[in-house]
Amino acid sequence: MKRLLNKDVLCFAGADWNNPLWTNRQHIMSRLASGNRIIYVESIALRSANLTSGADVGRIIRKLKQLVSPLRKVQDTLWVLTPFIIPFNARLFRLLNDFLLFLQISVAMKYVGFSKPILWAYLPQALGLIRRFSFSAIIYHCVDEYSAIPGVSGDYFKKIEDEFIRQSNVVFVTSMGLLESKGKQKKETYYLPNVADYELFSKARSPETTIPAILSNNSKSVIGYIGNLCDHKVDIELLIAVADTFRESNLVIVGPIWGGDNKTDLLINDLKSYTNVSMCGAQSRELLPGFLKSFSVCLVPYKFNNYTKNCFPLKIHEYLASGKPVVASALSAIRDYSEVMYFSATKEEFLGNIRIAMFENDNPKRDKRIQLASHNTWENRILSMEKILSELKLI
Repeated sequence: MKRLLNKDVLCFAGADWNNPLWTNRQHIMSRLASGNRIIYVESIALRSANLTSGADVGRIIRKLKQLVSPLRKVQDTLWVLTPFIIPFNARLFRLLNDFLLFLQISVAMKYVGFSKPILWAYLPQALGLIRRFSFSAIIYHCVDEYSAIPGVSGDYFKKIEDEFIRQSNVVFVTSMGLLESKGKQKKETYYLPNVADYELFSKARSPETTIPAILSNNSKSVIGYIGNLCDHKVDIELLIAVADTFRESNLVIVGPIWGGDNKTDLLINDLKSYTNVSMCGAQSRELLPGFLKSFSVCLVPYKFNNYTKNCFPLKIHEYLASGKPVVASALSAIRDYSEVMYFSATKEEFLGNIRIAMFENDNPKRDKRIQLASHNTWENRILSMEKILSELKLI
């Protein structure tokens, strides 16, 4: 098997490098950079910005500040490009943004010395790049059903995704639902679910790992969630029910809040009103094992909708690496993990499973969770990808 080494990779990531909750993009590219040169292109506008939303305006301001240094070196062979994009999705703006991306990526590639790189894209908007650049291979790493995200033009997204899949050499998907839909369009489509930074999150079991100061004085049992708090994915009403039902416990939520619309803001304010709820906000990656160590039960409180039915949460293996019990919404993408988690199809079942999990005393089950996570690492995932790319003679 040939390894992916000494290559130039243009990663059309669609996620900000410095987000404390790393996604598959950052994990994979940070590791590939040990033997390759990477240009990592950060997020672009998937939907039009809402200028009445404090969250959207805040993101625009952060982006404008980053434009002081749009191309920055974060590892010896990894550069991050923050593209200037007009955050609106009308056809005129899409055409203008395609041209702006072309100019900015051209400058970045010339500066770094790329000539015919591999295109590794997480968003089908990379279609415009295929028309303007020459690539040695085109990889579409599809990790979500983007057309199901609220505010996104589903018809437009589906149209460009279909064309991008057609022009790709290979498609990697992270759920069986995505395999079913994308595999119909491309024979070379492979199911590779999300995994975890096992080395980092297994530190939750270490005696040397300290619980962050924000929780150090907590004497209650902790029910915890680590992740983005966004209404199209997370069932905030379910979290309110958890806070209301388990008032003798502390519900700890670690991660940024993605509000914006009135309904979501009202739900989040309702959640914050509970005295047993600790909203810790975004935290550095290095502190996450400490938060996880404090948890008695880990939550995956997702909604059931067209977006989440194709969603394989990264937090699954991160939680499992700690050995802690996990109570999760019964998402179809993670049904194979029902033996090591408490699957919940209804609110009542979710709350009941928390009660069971809080008093779990099952060392074999704990060991099984840890063993499963130890095999599902980013290092092993990259080896699987390299094997496929080698067999297809793309590297």
